[in-house]
Amino acid sequence: MAISEIIRELSEMDELKGYYLYLLFYNIDSKKESQEIGFYSPEEKKIKTVSITNNKALREEDETMSGEIPVPLQLEKIKLFKEEVMDFLNERYSLKVSRLLMILSTEQAIKEPVWTITMMRADNSIYNIKMSAKDGRIISQGEVSLFGKQN
Repeated sequence: MAISEIIRELSEMDELKGYYLYLLFYNIDSKKESQEIGFYSPEEKKIKTVSITNNKALREEDETMSGEIPVPLQLEKIKLFKEEVMDFLNERYSLKVSRLLMILSTEQAIKEPVWTITMMRADNSIYNIKMSAKDGRIISQGEVSLFGKQN
């Protein structure tokens, strides 16, 4: 099922009435992949997360941690979904990745949907990329070592 269909189906759940979509999260390693979808209620100032991996298990409400109000994620503004981003990463970065974290949210500063991608490698280095979900433009990228060295 396409992510837009899953989100539409979830949005119709009674438990998510008054909540809006603000986050898609993917955690991928060689053995498994998990996917979570985040919703926010401005009235209650609470977050609910749905784990798609666990048969759409709804996690209990959490207060927003930073105090910042999450910006709604508007699917119609997104041109690059997970599959396109994975294709891009495979073509552009020939990295041996042990774990891949991908977060799609609306960047508050630029009011645009952005992929925040973290690639963890076997050599304990981490490569971070921020990419526009509208046009694929790289906003920032860089390598970080777990031992404090930055490239």
